[in-house]
Amino acid sequence: MITLFALFCLFFLQKMPKLDNTSIAIIVFTYFYILFSCLNGAIKDITGVVIYGLPWFFFYNYGRYVGNRCLDSRSIVVFIILIAVFSGFPVYLSIFQKIGMTGSLVDTTRSFYIFGNENAQASGNGVCIDVFIGYVGLSIFFLMQEWKIERWVFLILFLLSLLVAINVVSRFPIVATALCFLIVVFSKYRKKPIAMVGVVVLVIGILIFLYTQVDSLGEIIDAYSARNEDIENVRTLSDRTYRWTDAFTKMIQYPMGWYGKGESYMYVHNMWLDIAKYAGIIPFVLLVVFTMQSFNRSFAILKIQKDSIAFLFLSLNICFFLMAFVQPVYGALSAGRWCLIWGLETSYLKRLTRGCITS
Repeated sequence: MITLFALFCLFFLQKMPKLDNTSIAIIVFTYFYILFSCLNGAIKDITGVVIYGLPWFFFYNYGRYVGNRCLDSRSIVVFIILIAVFSGFPVYLSIFQKIGMTGSLVDTTRSFYIFGNENAQASGNGVCIDVFIGYVGLSIFFLMQEWKIERWVFLILFLLSLLVAINVVSRFPIVATALCFLIVVFSKYRKKPIAMVGVVVLVIGILIFLYTQVDSLGEIIDAYSARNEDIENVRTLSDRTYRWTDAFTKMIQYPMGWYGKGESYMYVHNMWLDIAKYAGIIPFVLLVVFTMQSFNRSFAILKIQKDSIAFLFLSLNICFFLMAFVQPVYGALSAGRWCLIWGLETSYLKRLTRGCITS
């Protein structure tokens, strides 16, 4: 996989679009990220450089490259679906294999092995980030009217991704799904209160039906209830708030990163702060700026046109932000997928303002 990614980078250099200001900023981010990570011992070889340093730049610009060649909005949507399918395929296949072997929808041990291989273990929350695009599927299903096939594909992706979250008893995908759904419904139907209430009532009705008719739902509720029994654990988000507070203190003490300097935890469980741990304040600040820019672009698209693709970009930003806020995403494909969509969004907004793309 690493070799394939390296070959992709070499091949794509020949087709790289002209660098924009964000690309140059990402180069600066990558330079300091790799430099300080190497100095701190977090990255020890060229493999680490490839995995953690290169995806940000190459995936962002590949997103721009694809976005510049899409003839219409539907092509963008189809490409996002392809990202979701190909990146989520190993997880979806593994979850069916796991359920088939255990005979249970829920695994309270929260262990996950890709294709059942114990040497390919992944964290429960980590695999949920791998399928994060699916968690916006419910919102887009209710919103998207112009493209019927894509609409149903998003619903299928949502159900598959929800199955992953339920199996590993992960809470944050449920929160992200609910928040995206409420934002989209409110934004789309705020001038149609009857329609908005109707959609919410419909969803509640489906949940009640499932609760009363599906035996496995009791097992699911019990599993989530068990995770929430410890009030202190819930209040601190499984000790994450302690780590975040400590990380800001450490950032001041060690502005170039504090990896290997006696920390009592492996991960801060926050994408921005984990990168600060490995590489210090400069990459942290740049990544915060990138995040804000991405949200600004989503709102700019929404201001121009309030259609399904505008809400899709906004929902993807919200969902990834919520997931990454509680997980250590600091490179590889997880960050790459975000940068890929970020590049698509950048290209789409630029072409939209110039009138170069159609619905």
